[in-house]
Amino acid sequence: MQNLFGDVQKAFSQAPCCIVNCAGITQDSLLLKMEERDFDQVVLVNLKVSSDFIYHLLLTLLTYLLTYLARFVLFSNYARS
Repeated sequence: MQNLFGDVQKAFSQAPCCIVNCAGITQDSLLLKMEERDFDQVVLVNLKVSSDFIYHLLLTLLTYLLTYLARFVLFSNYARS
């Protein structure tokens, strides 16, 4: 996922501003009838993958923000001199 955000940033010269996360699976069974293995798989995909996605998104946005702020500070100091 980290490569995905890096590729988007390279292609558009900025961090993504809108992301749609479509990861998810379902099992055609009621929750009470679902086996534990199937339930664990649903939870793993629907929650774990989403949390990993958000984690990498936040890292990318934080890196972009810190880079932007560093440029701003350097330019401000240069303009004052």
